[in-house]
Amino acid sequence: MAGFAGGFYVLGGGITGAEAQEQRDRIAELERQVSELEEAAAAEDDGTTDGTDDDTGTDSGTVGGTSVRIGVPQGWAEIAAASQVWAQALEATGYEAEIVELPDIAVLYTALANGEVDMSFGSWVPSNQEYIDQHGEDLEDLGSWFDDARLGIVVNEDAPISSLTELADHAEEFNGQILGIEENAGVVQLTNQEAVPAYGLEDLTVSTGSTADLLEGVAEAMDAGENVAATFWSPHRALDELPLRFLEDPEGAFGEPESIHAYAMEGFSTDQPELASCLTEISLTADQVNSMVNTALTDAGQVDPSGAQQWLADNPDVVCDALS
Repeated sequence: MAGFAGGFYVLGGGITGAEAQEQRDRIAELERQVSELEEAAAAEDDGTTDGTDDDTGTDSGTVGGTSVRIGVPQGWAEIAAASQVWAQALEATGYEAEIVELPDIAVLYTALANGEVDMSFGSWVPSNQEYIDQHGEDLEDLGSWFDDARLGIVVNEDAPISSLTELADHAEEFNGQILGIEENAGVVQLTNQEAVPAYGLEDLTVSTGSTADLLEGVAEAMDAGENVAATFWSPHRALDELPLRFLEDPEGAFGEPESIHAYAMEGFSTDQPELASCLTEISLTADQVNSMVNTALTDAGQVDPSGAQQWLADNPDVVCDALS
C-alpha cells in the first residue's frame, strides 16, 4: 500500500512554493489577456478596429472563435480526466483547446465569471451552489454530464462502525480526526456545517489540505493498520484501489446524489452555439467515469493525452456527432 501512497501523492497537486508562484503568475497572465480582450472590444465599439489581426486579417481573440480555455481545479481527478478527454475531442475537430489548472474551486468560479477561462467540467451541484449563486449572472449552465455523484465520509473496510451515528462514540479509534481536503471544497463544508452538528462530531478535528494530502494520509493509516475516516466523493479512482466504504448517513447530512455540470462564462452559448449544444448532450454512467479517470490519467495522476484518445475510441457515443 505504500506504493499507492507515493503514486497518488501528485494527484491532488501537493504544491511547493515555486509551484504556487507559478500558478499566481499564470493567473496574472490570464488577467492580462482578459484586459487586452476588453480593451480590444472597447476599441471595436469605438470603431477604431475591426477585430482582426493587422497583418493576417484573422480573428485575434478567442470569443466566438475556435479556441477554448477549459478550467480545472487542482486535485480534482474526475474533472482533469473529463477535461483532457474533451480537449482531445475538440482538437480532433479543429478547435484549439487549452487546459488551465487553477488552485481551487473558488478560483475556478472567479475565473469563469471574469472570462479568464471559457468553460469547465468541474461544478458539483448542489455542493458548489454557494459559488454558483455568487457568480450566477456571469455564468452559463451547460448541463449535467454525470448524475450519480456522491459525497460523504469513508472509513477503512474493516473499521468497527458502519454509520455516522457511531463515529462520535469511536472517535479515539480514529485518532479524533476526519481527514479532509481543501477548505473551500463542498464535501468539507458539508462535513463542518451539516455532519458535525447532526452526529455530534464536535470532538473530532476535520483537517484540511490538498487531495494528495488526504490520499497520502488515508494510505499511511491503512499501511499502519489504523482506522481512518476521511471526506470522500464518488466517482474516485481510489475507491477502486483501496478497501474503503462510505459510512451510512441516515440524517442525510450529505444530501442526495449530486450532479456534475459543465459551466461556462456568460455569453458562451451565443459565441459558441454548436459547442454549447454539444456539451449539453453529454451524459456518462459511473462505470464510464471511473474508466475515463483510470484511462485518461496515469498511475501517478498526470493527464495522459494518448489515454484520453484511447478512451474516446472505446466510447465513441459519449459525445455528439459534431465532436465524434
